Amino acid sequence: MKLLAAARRWLERRKRAIKGDTSLKRPPYPERPVFTAKMSVRARLVAVQQFIKEFEYNHTGANYFTKRRDRGLKHVSLTAKDIIREALPIQCVEAVFLACYLTAEMKEIERFPLSFKSNMGGRMFRHIVLAVEHQGKWGALGISRRDTLMYLSLIHISEPTRRR
Repeated sequence: MKLLAAARRWLERRKRAIKGDTSLKRPPYPERPVFTAKMSVRARLVAVQQFIKEFEYNHTGANYFTKRRDRGLKHVSLTAKDIIREALPIQCVEAVFLACYLTAEMKEIERFPLSFKSNMGGRMFRHIVLAVEHQGKWGALGISRRDTLMYLSLIHISEPTRRR
């Protein structure tokens, strides 16, 4: 008990010191992309991906947001708004929520969540991205520990080259 109380006092002193340090600036909030009527679909998707990437990946494993994929688009949108407001690091599911919310007005694209597993160093990782299709070209929006698992710009994938 004494150790716990001492740790709490130390933590409170550190918090006061940090809050009182005027040389520390608040981290910048990611700026939500602004779409113009003249922007191409590709440019809009790039802007969405850059916005998502500004949140950085949450390596802690802590869940900052309630994520229930089975509760419908309204829940996804409300959670995405919370993510934007809080500006905390995110994991792949939160990135998909953001991508869904930010692409909701893009009627020219088809989009759906695409989940898969990856193996790294003998460990299995679950992952999810938002797959997007526009005029026969496919891409993906998201965030990951690895750059190769998060974003794919729109490319044409012919039938023989698709992975099964």
